[in-house]
Amino acid sequence: MELEPSQSPRLTSNATTSTSSRKRNKADECESEILEVLKKCEKKMDEKEKKDPFDIYSEYIAAELRSVKDAKP
Repeated sequence: MELEPSQSPRLTSNATTSTSSRKRNKADECESEILEVLKKCEKKMDEKEKKDPFDIYSEYIAAELRSVKDAKP
C-alpha cells in the first residue's frame, strides 16, 4: 500500500509537531526547575542579610580573636 504524495506532508508535520511538543515540554520543565532554584537562592540570600545584634557582636568577637591569634609570636 503506497501513500499518496498529498498524505506525506501531513505525516511529516504530525511527527514534527509531536517532537516540538516534547522539546517545548522539556524546556518548560527546565525553566520551572531553574525558577525553583533561583527562588531558593533568593531565600537563602535574604536569610543571610538579616542579622540581629548577637550576630553582629559574635562577628566582632571572632574578628578580635583572629587578630589576637595573629599577634602572637
